[in-house]
Amino acid sequence: MGTGQMWNPSMYSDPLFDEKIRELHLMRDEGERRKLARSMTIEMMDQAIYLWLPIRRIYQAWWPWVKNYGGELEVGGARPGPVFARIWIDHKLKEQMGF
Repeated sequence: MGTGQMWNPSMYSDPLFDEKIRELHLMRDEGERRKLARSMTIEMMDQAIYLWLPIRRIYQAWWPWVKNYGGELEVGGARPGPVFARIWIDHKLKEQMGF
């Protein structure tokens, strides 16, 4: 995968673009980083290197005793583990509600 440590399911790699990714990772100035990221996004869209298709509509519901959860399914590139690792059950509330 030529673009370093980022999520790249299309496995896109181009030496010039890869160098811009490297520069982006090393930039300290937030404004300059944003400018470069925006120009790179336009470049990627112009090249049509990836086709984004519509996604399914998903609804999430959870019991009130499930805490530190806001309906998120995954973090970053389809990683549910960090979500599950941070939720917890309020057993007192669960018991108060008759469960």
